[in-house]
Amino acid sequence: MSIEVQYLGLLAETAGKASENIELSGSKSKVLDSVLERHPGLEKLNFVVSLNGTISHQEEEVQDGDRITLIPPAPGG
Repeated sequence: MSIEVQYLGLLAETAGKASENIELSGSKSKVLDSVLERHPGLEKLNFVVSLNGTISHQEEEVQDGDRITLIPPAPGG
């Protein structure tokens, strides 16, 4: 199963790419574990994870063709 992972802002710089496809099945947290393993340094950054544009539970199952986006905190106040 192919999952698209998108990296925004500093996360893209750290990962060295704006997006990639990962062949993996399971939960959103399993995909995130794989991403952190592939890209050392991301675990030190703050971000939220969306599944198909929605912030959702970490244990939600991903489906073939889903998109996971790592979103850094928005600056401002």
